[in-house]
Amino acid sequence: MTSYILRRLLQTVPVLFGVSLLTFAIMHVVPGDPVRLIAGPDAPESVVQRVRAELGLERPLYVQYWTFLARALQGDLGRSLRSRAPVAA
Repeated sequence: MTSYILRRLLQTVPVLFGVSLLTFAIMHVVPGDPVRLIAGPDAPESVVQRVRAELGLERPLYVQYWTFLARALQGDLGRSLRSRAPVAA
């Protein structure tokens, strides 16, 4: 029974990794720009670039994913794009 539980717990690691990768990929494939949602549709390009830099969206995808994973493992799921409130709250 102990070996069964241990195997099942070890199987959750690749499943959680796959779910996190799928979630991250979907967020980048969905049409629309979250920066435009935050900055507003009529925001000047300088504001858009500043918001993009604040969110880290100018970095390569693998760096963004690594940051996403590291923060998620610490319990920091980020902030809502609409209300800017912490998502975990």
